[in-house]
Amino acid sequence: EKEFGLRMFHCWGDDGEYGIQCDHAGANETSIMMAVRPELVHMEYLDPNPDVFPLCVGGRDPRLHASAGYGNECIDRQSKRMSELILKALERDST
Repeated sequence: EKEFGLRMFHCWGDDGEYGIQCDHAGANETSIMMAVRPELVHMEYLDPNPDVFPLCVGGRDPRLHASAGYGNECIDRQSKRMSELILKALERDST
């Protein structure tokens, strides 16, 4: 930031309900992919038994909690969150 005079922003984090990059192959990440690139989501590869938690998944079980609708909610919430952060930064810079 100092070297190039740039301000860095990111979407990392979880606001308690909608998060981006707050899990790995869990409900949030899977839902976002279902919303933007559904052809890349292969839920059929997961064990259908809900008592067997999927390997390498961090976060809520995507078999139970993932959907394209939830993915769109995550994207919308984080877009609004990032807009607010950018507007606040611009406001600070203008004063």
